[in-house]
Amino acid sequence: MTGNTNILIITRPEGKATENVNCAGIETVNVPVTRLEDLPFDVKAFGSFDPEIVIVTSARGAETIRANIGSFGSGRTYVSIGKITGNALKSIGLNSLVPDEQTSGGIVELIKRNDWKPRRIALLSSQQSNMVVRDFLLREGYDFKLFTVYRSVPLDLSNLSKYLAEGCLGMVITSSQEAEIILKDRPVAEAVRTTGTRIFAIGATTADTVRKMGFTPAEPVGKSILNDLVCQIRERYLEK
Repeated sequence: MTGNTNILIITRPEGKATENVNCAGIETVNVPVTRLEDLPFDVKAFGSFDPEIVIVTSARGAETIRANIGSFGSGRTYVSIGKITGNALKSIGLNSLVPDEQTSGGIVELIKRNDWKPRRIALLSSQQSNMVVRDFLLREGYDFKLFTVYRSVPLDLSNLSKYLAEGCLGMVITSSQEAEIILKDRPVAEAVRTTGTRIFAIGATTADTVRKMGFTPAEPVGKSILNDLVCQIRERYLEK
């Protein structure tokens, strides 16, 4: 591997802040492969369903709630996929439950531990998100409604190819959709193989997608908090 081996590429979408990544001794560069686009929120359908539980799978979903706060309010139970989403909800006066494992699988485990079968559940999600939570709710017969509040739009990957060609410590892929976009692209996939670029994956679901695309995620595998993963990458590969 050649080039600047202190640089770690992160592929978070345009519009998602990376200022929460703070690990001394490692430089992170965000190279988005998607941008986020809000979709119309069906206020009438939400009000008619009147959910008792609201599951929010990203901070983007929290922004939908902020924009429609009159339809939500504090009289419901909120579930956030992670601390960042939970903090976004807290900033608008809404407390939420956060699973121990801050992933879709963690939300499923949280649902299993609570007696929510008789209650109405709203799931606020992305058009391209993994369907782990939705599939669980369907399979187990929960009364729920899916609200798709934004979508990810693929971007040109030439900038990513440039960074890979110059060499780096590795690339952190932050969602299953990103993994498919990046590793289905022949020039990018070839650049990864040619340069031996390490692929780090946020969460077990993203790691599984990387494997399905014919690549092996580098250790540490399965970590779901970006800043923690970056710090562990630094400890493993730079602190010798």
